[in-house]
Amino acid sequence: MSHSEAQFSESKTGMVGHKHADLLHSKGPRESDETRIRARVFAVPLPNRPAPWDRCLGRVFYAAAPPDDITRDSGLLAPASGHGQRPVVVLMPGMSVPCSSYDWLARHLVDAGFVAVCYDHIESPIPGFEGLGPGLDIEPLKAEAEPGPCSTVLGPILDALNLLNTTSLPGCIDTDQVVLFGHSAGGTAALFSAGWFDGIRGVVTYGAHAGVSTLLGHPAGTVLPIHEPPPTLLIGGDADGVVAESGNRYGTMSGPTGLLKRTYQEALSGTGHGLVVLKDGQHLAPCYPHNPTLGRGFLESTSTDDPDIRTTIADLLVAFAQRTTSQTDTLESTLQQHATTITHTELI
Repeated sequence: MSHSEAQFSESKTGMVGHKHADLLHSKGPRESDETRIRARVFAVPLPNRPAPWDRCLGRVFYAAAPPDDITRDSGLLAPASGHGQRPVVVLMPGMSVPCSSYDWLARHLVDAGFVAVCYDHIESPIPGFEGLGPGLDIEPLKAEAEPGPCSTVLGPILDALNLLNTTSLPGCIDTDQVVLFGHSAGGTAALFSAGWFDGIRGVVTYGAHAGVSTLLGHPAGTVLPIHEPPPTLLIGGDADGVVAESGNRYGTMSGPTGLLKRTYQEALSGTGHGLVVLKDGQHLAPCYPHNPTLGRGFLESTSTDDPDIRTTIADLLVAFAQRTTSQTDTLESTLQQHATTITHTELI
């Protein structure tokens, strides 16, 4: 696999529009005058999981019409006039991160013309551990295991979206145009699962890689190949304290970005992929608000709340999702726009 590396000079254009300014300077994007963003809650049964971890709670965010005499009472606002089928981005969370920490990103995606989905799922991926997670099955990641997707949630989520598209949000969700955004362990689930499902056009991850634990029977430093990856954008931070402190799991203390770069170089076949490293990006950068009572945020050296980095992640996700769902391709200009936040970029 050949690579071309580019350093982007500082953009003189700055941020554009109120939506981006809101991401930078407030608690996330506000609704524009044209867009009212609402969410529907839905239950997702997980038929192959044991109780009590056999379902998750999903939320689908969409552009909504103003309330009328009927929806004023229920709060279930209809889709906006002319909504039509829109590509969908599924947000796959990190371990111990509630989906409320990605609400700001879901709303940003709706403002950009997508339907967005996030979910809460309690799981026990290893004995003695129970917590919020993306739905991660470690069995396919073990040495000598039968290949297959490692997400326990993605298939049922896609089935649920097909149902929603014919019931409560008829004709609003294009389930043939799906992009996954995976954070941390959610990125692991996205990377190792996307190629097994039809309709997934792209994957974007933050703070994730294809390295596998030595406890799963692999030699130290193993990076597994990803099965038939769709176009994939790997994003990481050069100040990711959680990844840096987790190297003992993989038998290699390669810092915040070592396994990230090896994933780009060794695990992804085909073309259409990219790698972006963010200056001072920490592991929980996509989470707003971050809940300090959960997870391993204590491994980060300073505050995880950086609006500039959060906005860069959101804009890169939108640009890559638009590229992979055959919309306007603004990835290059988005990279230029955020040049001061980016320390390393590779695209093929």
